[in-house]
Amino acid sequence: MSLNPIFFAIPAKGYMINSMEENPVNNEIEKFIEFLGTSLQRVDNLAFSEGQNNDQQLLTYKKILLMSFIDCMAKTIYPSHKNRKRFTSFMSNFTDWDESDQDRVSLLHLRECLNQNPEPKWSDLRQYVNELFGCWDSSSLIPIDEDPKWEDIQKCSPNSSEDAIFKVNNKPISLEQLKHKNLIYLNRCNLVHEFREAGQGRDTNQDKIHYRHTLQAENPWDLIYPYGFFKTQCDYAIENLQTYYKENRLDPYKVFNFGAFWISELNL
Repeated sequence: MSLNPIFFAIPAKGYMINSMEENPVNNEIEKFIEFLGTSLQRVDNLAFSEGQNNDQQLLTYKKILLMSFIDCMAKTIYPSHKNRKRFTSFMSNFTDWDESDQDRVSLLHLRECLNQNPEPKWSDLRQYVNELFGCWDSSSLIPIDEDPKWEDIQKCSPNSSEDAIFKVNNKPISLEQLKHKNLIYLNRCNLVHEFREAGQGRDTNQDKIHYRHTLQAENPWDLIYPYGFFKTQCDYAIENLQTYYKENRLDPYKVFNFGAFWISELNL
């Protein structure tokens, strides 16, 4: 197989491979894992020149690179999936992101949906949400494990699936869309397609997703998916992929086009 030279890299510290029996597939796995480790390390080492004070901008740039990095890893496992399913499936199955947190509903987004849907059918859920919001301490970062669980939201929602749909600007928004495992894809799309963060929050470079209080009167809380969170998940995913490839004897390079033609079918 003729491989693109960029996929050959000096092994990054912490990503050296323990050799199993010699075989072509293991050799390709080792090269790919080394490439991933080195690339992630280089992204993490990016910094502005001395004297520049653009930390927020730099963290955004680094997150944009990590979105491409995650897509690269995800393609080796879900090559036939469309972008949304590929990204969300990979984050759910190959990272260390707590499954219960993925299924939590963002209280910030839920409250705004309720504010724009004053119908009585939402009264029980509105009361529940207001009680939860009242417990948030504006002087602290609020981790998303304080967001409501899906089953608790369901208990307070209209029974009919048709009734459990918000209407915002004449567009339907389901409760399912407000789960963090779906919001994270919107965050990814903002970074990739708009070259900016979703929302208005400033990255705190923590390793946990959280809310942060602001001085804005109209929208006093921001949801933040920080760079540190994505970096931690990428570290974990590399190790998880290494095990998965070897246990299933998968050559990760098989899904990439390394021929001379940009239209992959022409290289077959």
